[in-house]
Amino acid sequence: MPQARFGRPASGWWNSSEPPDACRWNAMPSITRSRCATLRLAPRPLAVGSLRIPPHGRRKRCHGLCPWGSTMATGKVRSQKSEVGSTLPSSPFALPPLTVARIPYLNCAPFFAGLPLKPGWEVVDVAPRRLGQMAEEGKFLAGVMSLADYLRLQDRFERIGPLGVAVRGRVGSALLFSRKPLRQLDGACVAVTDETSTTALLLRVILEQRYHLTVRLAPHAHPTQQDADAVLLIGDEALRFGSVNRLYPFEIDVAFEWWLWQHLPCVFAVWAIRADAGASTKREVSEALQRTLAVNLRRLDELVIQPAASLHVPAEDLTMYLSRFIYRLSAEEERAIQRFAQLSQSIV
Repeated sequence: MPQARFGRPASGWWNSSEPPDACRWNAMPSITRSRCATLRLAPRPLAVGSLRIPPHGRRKRCHGLCPWGSTMATGKVRSQKSEVGSTLPSSPFALPPLTVARIPYLNCAPFFAGLPLKPGWEVVDVAPRRLGQMAEEGKFLAGVMSLADYLRLQDRFERIGPLGVAVRGRVGSALLFSRKPLRQLDGACVAVTDETSTTALLLRVILEQRYHLTVRLAPHAHPTQQDADAVLLIGDEALRFGSVNRLYPFEIDVAFEWWLWQHLPCVFAVWAIRADAGASTKREVSEALQRTLAVNLRRLDELVIQPAASLHVPAEDLTMYLSRFIYRLSAEEERAIQRFAQLSQSIV
């Protein structure tokens, strides 16, 4: 089965050792079966416009002549329904994608590095805030969704088991870089990355309800080009800037502030899938994620080799960073989710 390498989606169904379920040997016309089974000759590739369908070349599987079984072999095209209820294109040559949204941060790599993709699945990289917008527009099937967006859209999405992204204590990638101590930020201008949903809301909850401070939030361009009193960064950008920061003398870890205040984990994201997805699709996505996570948690040191070079952070530090995360949420994380939901309701 094709693998979704880190930072790159897997290739098409023809690289799979298992063809689509509808693509069975018995679905082929008898003349094709006879040609391949008796003479054992692989047919020539079929060219359809600019699309080149590779030959199957196997005795008991068809990997090219009939991706949808007898549909293509007989030339009959049927409009089909996906499990999420949308009508599929009337084309026998391509399976419609089941889009899985990935937040392209290192802390999500354990879910995606080596993720086996079934035929028709594709992974797209989306920043947390944009992912929430896409979820509202119904543009993906499943994804690791920012907690703030999931709470807002939970009538349309279901959790995928206990999977999520959380930390107990310091995280190192949800950082407020400030020119002043935290308690002196009343009335200050805080530049906020446009990628965040949960962390920006969490910061407001902490400032307003723990410290009783009011700040002005403004979008930021680059942390080195800011006139703001503080700047909020998340994910890999926070890791990268934190390693070279010389502009902001105060560095506040937002997750740690939450931990000191509530004595609860900080949950950044949960895995969610559209509620109207089919039961088999929900099961397949869950099983693929669980298997991939189990493998990757045993090889965190391998996952950080490439990011260490691009982030200019030692691999040992990144391995330690990943080891802080909780990817299977427990009852403690569930209590944290409920507490965050209660406190954030009053934030306009």
